Amino acid sequence: MTKEEWKKIADWWGTGYGSVKMNIDGHEISLYNSIDKKKMIVEVAVYVDGHIKGIYSNKDNEIGNRFWQRMKKPFYSAKKMKELAKAFGKRSKMAQQRYYEYNIPSWRSFASFKRHITTHNAEINLIKESEANDE
Repeated sequence: MTKEEWKKIADWWGTGYGSVKMNIDGHEISLYNSIDKKKMIVEVAVYVDGHIKGIYSNKDNEIGNRFWQRMKKPFYSAKKMKELAKAFGKRSKMAQQRYYEYNIPSWRSFASFKRHITTHNAEINLIKESEANDE
């Protein structure tokens, strides 16, 4: 993709209007702005070949790893970790934090989306950018 095409996507990101379609390594990727009114956050949802499938959220799924955002969350809260350290000793293996990872189909930051897509994919093409009144 050219710098001008990336600039178009960056200008569209978070505006709330229309959608963007891309062809990335043979997959049609559709980007849609979505607004979480409770959190007051604008996110961009990523549809792969027209779908958001639950199987893509697994950390070992190729499609999810290539197009979706990776999240890493701790198993235990800080309070629980203090309890484990007190019970087993702070150097014990039981008192060490463990994490789980999964993929989510949304992005908040355009810069992190672009960095992830360009790193994990070879051929990226912009198909179209549609405005709200075009649909």
